[in-house]
Amino acid sequence: MRFFHIQSAPNDPANQAFAHICGRRSIDYVPVLASTLRSVLNDPPRRGDLLYCSGSAGPFFQVEALLTREGVVTLRNIPDAPFFDRPADKGTELLLLERKGVRVPRTAYLVDNNTERQSRSVQSVGGFPIVLRTSRAHEGIGIVKINNPASLPSAVNFMHWKGESSLVMQEFIEHASALKVLCIGERAVVGQRFLVPPNEFRTNRPGYDKNLPSKSNIFTRFTEEVERQAVAATRAIGVDSAVVNIVEGEDGRLVVTKAGFPFWYLRLEQVSGVPITDMLVDHLVEKSRSENDGPPEDGR
Repeated sequence: MRFFHIQSAPNDPANQAFAHICGRRSIDYVPVLASTLRSVLNDPPRRGDLLYCSGSAGPFFQVEALLTREGVVTLRNIPDAPFFDRPADKGTELLLLERKGVRVPRTAYLVDNNTERQSRSVQSVGGFPIVLRTSRAHEGIGIVKINNPASLPSAVNFMHWKGESSLVMQEFIEHASALKVLCIGERAVVGQRFLVPPNEFRTNRPGYDKNLPSKSNIFTRFTEEVERQAVAATRAIGVDSAVVNIVEGEDGRLVVTKAGFPFWYLRLEQVSGVPITDMLVDHLVEKSRSENDGPPEDGR
């Protein structure tokens, strides 16, 4: 059995972690980089082998799609997942989750410069305040809270003027904290709680030190509803493992705002003590054994 690892960078700490875990399990570790891709294609993954992608951009997914074939086990559970892993914009991502039955914030998926349509969208998400999210919103950047109707048209005009063509509007959920939950298989394994910084509404404001992984904000026990929502979101994006962002409203309502794969987790693993790398490899091994009858094609 071989573990093909599409590396995000030659010096990524995850490379050494996966190589070490594979060595302990007598699994051949095969790094996949631009410099090694030709040799990998000369001896590509076969039935029973494992394939994992650490990269989070289009070229990495294209390599994964190139190496994915019948009997090769990945963390994806739908055939075309490598091509559709990262939706083109935030609205598409949320719509995918909503169509799969995952509870997401009330959302208007098309916001243009027409003020009448803007007003109808505001009503559809529950009224002011509302949140505007750009297609490139990431780690709190590109997320704007609008408190009244006088501010909305100018904000939308400006975003469209800057080239934003996939703007979405969401209800504003008053909350004191949010959760990030990592799922592997059919269970949540570790989570982190994010606090709202002073004079802020975003729990993931860049540079807020109190939201870095620490013993005080990491947990491994989940309520039944949190785990159910996290696992459902993971399944909805077509993978066996994902990091799921969940907002806890002051009224107790839980909504999913994002489900992502691949994800960076080593800091979370180090602080929590949860052996995430081991669990990812073991999950792939068990999946290979259950999906492929008999030994791998290389006889091992």
